[in-house]
Amino acid sequence: ILRREGLQALPLEQARDMIGAGAKALIQRGFTTAGEPLSTERLEALDQAAQIGAPYLSPGNREGLERVAKAGAERRALSGDHTVVGFFGATGSGKTSLFNAVVGEDLGKAAARRPTTSSPLAAIWEPDGSEELLDWLGVEDRRARQGEFARGAGPLILLDLPDFDSVEASNRAIAERLAGQVDVLVWVSDPEKYADSVIHDQFIRPHANHSAVTLAVLNKSDLLAAGDVGTVADSYAGLLRDD
Repeated sequence: ILRREGLQALPLEQARDMIGAGAKALIQRGFTTAGEPLSTERLEALDQAAQIGAPYLSPGNREGLERVAKAGAERRALSGDHTVVGFFGATGSGKTSLFNAVVGEDLGKAAARRPTTSSPLAAIWEPDGSEELLDWLGVEDRRARQGEFARGAGPLILLDLPDFDSVEASNRAIAERLAGQVDVLVWVSDPEKYADSVIHDQFIRPHANHSAVTLAVLNKSDLLAAGDVGTVADSYAGLLRDD
């Protein structure tokens, strides 16, 4: 994007600093969307509303309220220091390659048992206190990293997740579950699949209420002709706004 505007592209290390600070900002933005932080009192009020309204709500609405209240309470009871960022993408989007580039190492290649993204993989910076949180997320493959992810980023967990359009129902179920549990969602698409109706109808649009804590990445844009990058990026942005 910077190059398209006639500016010098950022080195990877500077981009990592921005990602670290950006994740924290996205979390804060999501909490303040309603005008005030998502406090314990608000979660308790939501739980009370679900109980009071139980006789009058449809089963679907009641289940939704109870699910949100339960998930919020569980997440707040776990490590509040760690920000959990999930990388979501369709088959062939280059999601895992992007994850490895951000991490700075091919973690999948380092483990013979993980030739494909069939289970979540966590890269963890400042891992102390993250065990119960990762248990709650259901992530068993955990790789502790040295030092901090970027200046001021704080404790961070990056998750590489199964493809959400996988033919394996269990892989799709993992991606769908974690989309509702992570703190920040990163949707990774590419010029070939960015407009796929399945991706938008079944995954991005149903999670539109997470838009305040969502990033969308047009991966593999370097494979496009220079004059087409802006057109495709604008088209993708338009679809995301519609979602």
